[in-house]
Amino acid sequence: MKTKSGKVDLQERIAFSVDWNKVPKGEKIVGEIVLVSDYKTETIYVPVFNPIYPSVNDLKGLYVEDNGCISINAGKFHRKIENSGIKITSVKGLGYENDCVQLGEATQAVPNMWFTNRSPRAEYDFYTFNGGKATVYVYALPLFPVDSKHDTRFGIMIDDGMVQWMTTSEKEYSGQWRRNVFQNSSINGATMNVGNPGIHTLKVICADPGMIVQKIVIDFGGMKRSYLGPSVTLVK
Repeated sequence: MKTKSGKVDLQERIAFSVDWNKVPKGEKIVGEIVLVSDYKTETIYVPVFNPIYPSVNDLKGLYVEDNGCISINAGKFHRKIENSGIKITSVKGLGYENDCVQLGEATQAVPNMWFTNRSPRAEYDFYTFNGGKATVYVYALPLFPVDSKHDTRFGIMIDDGMVQWMTTSEKEYSGQWRRNVFQNSSINGATMNVGNPGIHTLKVICADPGMIVQKIVIDFGGMKRSYLGPSVTLVK
């Protein structure tokens, strides 16, 4: 908060921060923010989630569940697997997070999609406090295939589970094509199993080379509607 004192004519945004070294450990801690004016005192109750395990240091470098969802910047992957001449590269200055991942070049041959353990891919490590079913939303650039030998397919997989294949192909000038262009994104969703709480790996797999993914959100029910999607939940 920049202003330390004075009067507010209409409204003013107040920012608060938390010293986590002083917050009690627990998953259901309630804090209080007390606002005092000349006319009344207002108390705001704030739920705090500060589990004993894992610690913040344990989570550094991981995408971590926050308020029921995990938000991943696709351009910042933990690992990449490259073969068949297909390179996995980060593209700076592009997409919702100003950073995307490109899965090969659009003119390359389509790799074998049946052997996903050897497929070119980007991998992202994440930590979840929940387990079971989740909806995974992938924000890709709305691209068209370069010729009849290509499509715009890519796959997502959690750990060694089932692959969900997705595409950005839409009929030109269709209603969905227009929506994709307006929002600068083709958004695909799939229900997937995350397993038990803990560390997992999301894999974005190359099918038709040239696809560009800008963001992935794993939603356990806490995702709110917004243009850009939830903020990235990477612990630094």
